[in-house]
Amino acid sequence: MFTGELTLQLLKFSYDCENLAIADRSVRAVLNYQASLIAPLEPELFIDYVKRVYKGPVPDEIADFFGDHSVQ
Repeated sequence: MFTGELTLQLLKFSYDCENLAIADRSVRAVLNYQASLIAPLEPELFIDYVKRVYKGPVPDEIADFFGDHSVQ
């Protein structure tokens, strides 16, 4: 499902996270957002979104996708 490059970046990200539950939810949020798009996100943008969801604030486009529901 993920390219090797993105998988490596996600592993590095998760190793640096203090809270793996929030890291997991961040990845799942971006993955669900990506599923609504016509084409997959570039790996760099995907990991950037994951980091931003994890640390906050959630990017506007992802927050808009989920509406009033919290993604963190």
